Amino acid sequence: MSTGEFTLDNGTPTSFSIDERGNFDSALSQTDLASREHTTAIAISDLAGNQTSQTINFSVTPDFVLGPDSTEGWGAKTRDSVILGERDSYLVETAIPIELGQSLGSRTLRFDIEPSFDESDVTSFLNDQLLIYLIEPTNPSQTLLDNGTPGTPIFTLAGESASFRAGLVRYDGTTVEVDLTSLADKTSGLLKFQLLNPDPDTGSFVKVSNVTNRLVGK
Repeated sequence: MSTGEFTLDNGTPTSFSIDERGNFDSALSQTDLASREHTTAIAISDLAGNQTSQTINFSVTPDFVLGPDSTEGWGAKTRDSVILGERDSYLVETAIPIELGQSLGSRTLRFDIEPSFDESDVTSFLNDQLLIYLIEPTNPSQTLLDNGTPGTPIFTLAGESASFRAGLVRYDGTTVEVDLTSLADKTSGLLKFQLLNPDPDTGSFVKVSNVTNRLVGK
């Protein structure tokens, strides 16, 4: 099994373990990080002595997402990507704004999903799942599109099982496409991402990337 260590801002090295799936989860700091740019250097070694390393520059900003108080769920977002990690939080969520509306043509929302669901718990009836909603910015309880019933997510992923309304949403196992054309009279929406953790395991995380919003034939 591989092992690794990292440094934060050229500080003291910290060791961490890597699970059988090649994932690791280690707090960068035991105290809050200042809102500024930081650097972490990560080195990983296997049993044969082979080593690889990488240096990552990142910024702590208000766009970092935290789970409820006294829990360790986390996330981060940019204009076109979202990462959510469950840790011991029942719910971690965030949202990004989406432009809507067109006088002519069609509008399609597209994004890629890269899930890593922790399946170590085999006793619970419910497993971790990703829920994605398109909601009204001024009234978050109102869904603009749904899975056939108002208030439901436009897309749900639990393990390899996906749920969505055919004709409105398409999914090929990696990329989700949502037809936004019916919302021609709207100007904006919020794409809300929720990672639910109803079981005891704590290692699930989901990456959403390459979010695009394409208007054709305007």
